[in-house]
Amino acid sequence: MRRLVVLIGLLAATGTLACNNGESPIGPGPIPGPNSTINYRSIGASDAIGFGSTAVCTLFADCPNGRGYVQVATRELRARGFTVNQTNLGIPATVISRRVQDLGAQYGHQTFGNFLEQQAPHITTDTTLVTIFAGANDVNTVTSALGGGAGAADQTGF
Repeated sequence: MRRLVVLIGLLAATGTLACNNGESPIGPGPIPGPNSTINYRSIGASDAIGFGSTAVCTLFADCPNGRGYVQVATRELRARGFTVNQTNLGIPATVISRRVQDLGAQYGHQTFGNFLEQQAPHITTDTTLVTIFAGANDVNTVTSALGGGAGAADQTGF
């Protein structure tokens, strides 16, 4: 779990590199002014495209009626007067890192990539907002590994 928290922190730090000409901020950026533009990138798995909601969206498409958190957040920001350029980087069945992806492959749990390699590199320098939702596929992968014998006599420690 500690490694997962560190990886999430690293992923979040990757997204903050787009701020202040490459300088890492020491805290949240300023609140955007009224009628300004927000360049929003979302990192996630099937949740980012609204899988499980009443209106699933296709990858990389504008989805004005989507019911996932990305689409709802985009609509809410637009309703408050912001111009929102949203790029949804979510890919179903992805996990946070190569290590978790490899663990899944080792124990027969299919994943389609990971956030650090397939999504984080697409956070552009003009990005002003990043959301990251991770964990569900990672938990499923670790659970599959445990069910397959990972951890042997010390599954709690695994």
